[in-house]
Amino acid sequence: MAMVKCKECGTEISSSATNCPKCGAPRKKRWGTSLFTWLVVIVLVVGFFVAVSGGDNERSATAPAVAKPKTPSAYELAKQGTTLDFKWRKAGFDNVLEVDFNIKNGSVVTVKDIAITCILYAKSGTQVDANRRTIHDVIRPGETKKFPKFNMGLMHTQAHSASCYIASLALT
Repeated sequence: MAMVKCKECGTEISSSATNCPKCGAPRKKRWGTSLFTWLVVIVLVVGFFVAVSGGDNERSATAPAVAKPKTPSAYELAKQGTTLDFKWRKAGFDNVLEVDFNIKNGSVVTVKDIAITCILYAKSGTQVDANRRTIHDVIRPGETKKFPKFNMGLMHTQAHSASCYIASLALT
């Protein structure tokens, strides 16, 4: 324990004593933290709240912005409404991807130039190839067209399964 002087009589007393043993005066305890430290903490806290609130004390009278549902474009509606059914097989010397496509335009607009991507997978499920071709034809609303034995190009010899989808299309 450290020894300190009594503020009243000047006698040295223990720093843990609550009263002076000679004169009985209460010992004034100093704060554990200096006044300068407290001022710095207050300035930092106030600065933080000013930065977070943007510095202005006025509150906006307007309601918070609410996201409006996005209206799909004609292209998005046409792509969503156009469906693809397919049956694939190996052709040539088992190195050509040949597909029978049935494309139904369930949208209200005429579509054309339908780009189709087929992804090929090995027995293990690993993607081994991907082919993309465009069918340059017009399909009117409500119409279904068949494209038998459509040549999608060369394919990997280990292809075991396929997945095809409409990558893009054009509107007329």
